[in-house]
Amino acid sequence: MSAEKVEILAALTLHAGRLPLHEAYVPLVKGYEVQSLTGPGIKSWQRDDTGVFIQFDASGLREVRIVLNLTQVRPPGTAAAAVTLPAVNVEGVLGLTAVAYLATHAATETRIGLAPESKWREFDVTTSRSVFSVTEPQTVKRALRWESLDGRESVLSDLPPVSLLPQPAKFGVNAVLLAQATDAGLLYSQQVGVQMDQGMLRELKLSLPASLPEARVRGVNLRDSQSKVVGDRREYTVGFQSDVLNTAAATLDWEVPLEGNQSLPLVRVDGATRARRFFIVDNASASEVKSSLQGVDETVAQNVPYLRRHWGRPSTSSGGMTRQM
Repeated sequence: MSAEKVEILAALTLHAGRLPLHEAYVPLVKGYEVQSLTGPGIKSWQRDDTGVFIQFDASGLREVRIVLNLTQVRPPGTAAAAVTLPAVNVEGVLGLTAVAYLATHAATETRIGLAPESKWREFDVTTSRSVFSVTEPQTVKRALRWESLDGRESVLSDLPPVSLLPQPAKFGVNAVLLAQATDAGLLYSQQVGVQMDQGMLRELKLSLPASLPEARVRGVNLRDSQSKVVGDRREYTVGFQSDVLNTAAATLDWEVPLEGNQSLPLVRVDGATRARRFFIVDNASASEVKSSLQGVDETVAQNVPYLRRHWGRPSTSSGGMTRQM
């Protein structure tokens, strides 16, 4: 389920008893389109105004397994409205069991309006496994089981209303600035590592002083990056190829001439609820370089979450950390 579409995958096992199964009829709810119907033993199927008529081959099947795929595009402006999911029934059934799994985006909260008189009962989704594979960013959030004392029941009622509530993004960052003095100039590498606490992230917005050269942006799972100067800051918008649900990182590299006093730039990350800063200064030049970091705590390289490979053992370094950005 999503704000734009509802997709139903129904895995049906039909037991014919003593007589072979030749045909079946599946009534459908108006507004749902049949995308596919698959399964061994199906000779043909046809959709009419009210359902799907299925014919099986003449091999005398007493058990048939089919998978029916239905979809419905939700009208614009109804994303916040609860959805009542129709149960998939088969005409002529005498006795049934059913389990329903509700899968949504991992960053979406799923709420069920389960009435006390309903025969659908929620159970722990971790105690059972769906026959369908669900891949990220979708995940199975809730599970329902049909519970009835009537062993000859023939019709399932619709599932309870389901509401989808997107979770706001909450994340923390580790900002590691590497500054290396070389004979060619002062090389900077600023990494911003993201750790999601809730929701998801499709793009990261950060900024550096506008007086610096425009940085080269790199990283795994990055789609694109754009920058613009706003006041005394250069703002970067970094887009990801897929929704970030756990961790992600973007690295910005630039160079400036090695002359006079240099102030270490501070990166700002929009929306971060917590942050740690790390500074590493390395002298790989033939000149003497003095560094002075104030208001930070000394640390060791093993505690730094990001360190470029060829900077793993700097010749002259000092490191520090502050807790807030």
